[in-house]
Amino acid sequence: MNIIHALVLGVVQGVTEFLPISSSGHLILLPDLLGWQDQGLAVDAVLHLATALAILIYFRNEWIRMLLKWRTSQSLRKIVIASIPAAVVGLLFGDAIESLLRSPWTVVVMLVMVALVMWFVESRYAEITVVDTNKKPPIVPIDWPEVFIMSVAQVFALIPGTSRSGITISAGMFRNVNRVNAAKFSFLLGVPVTLGAGLVKLPDLISATDTDWLFVGVAAVTTFVVAIFVMRWLLNFLKGHTLKPFVIYRIALAVVVAAFLLFVK
Repeated sequence: MNIIHALVLGVVQGVTEFLPISSSGHLILLPDLLGWQDQGLAVDAVLHLATALAILIYFRNEWIRMLLKWRTSQSLRKIVIASIPAAVVGLLFGDAIESLLRSPWTVVVMLVMVALVMWFVESRYAEITVVDTNKKPPIVPIDWPEVFIMSVAQVFALIPGTSRSGITISAGMFRNVNRVNAAKFSFLLGVPVTLGAGLVKLPDLISATDTDWLFVGVAAVTTFVVAIFVMRWLLNFLKGHTLKPFVIYRIALAVVVAAFLLFVK
């Protein structure tokens, strides 16, 4: 593994963590398609820590407000409670999921399945929008029913190829939450689970005798910088666009990867 590999890995993680196209899926596919050595789950965990740090920095004002009023903050309470299902499932079944489902074919299947979910949600959302007299998407506050369904959706993101942002944003939109509001809550919701997953795997990286810390550092810093820009871009993009371009990308990628696995590898 070299610096170019680290830069590419960082860019891919920074972009795909927030775009609804699956960061875990791309991290699995990248070494397989390019013939690189798999960077391993511990390195993936550090990259997720970098994206979590990017969310904390980008939404620092929101986090400061919530933490200063942590006793009464409904937003903080919702984020913490909504993180519990994914955290519990990850702790109980994380090793089984990694050993059984960390494969390119799992990624291919989930790319297509979640793409269909996103397409269905967008189609339903468009129908609701047409009924609205102002021709604008209905903005529903993210209350406990929305929190519940987004928290359940986040559990499925433990399966590689799902996309945590894609499935949680879709879950919010299914409850008629505005795209941008759903994306913001999705990003904030990702912090506890992403931090937790990263911290659990970090000791493995520290204890390893062959860890290339220059590689890890370059990949992590690149991830952090790219993630900041991608978050800003996606939130602006969703103000006037649908998720359907990402649906098309997911299906196209699935077709390309499936063809590669069947006819090339």
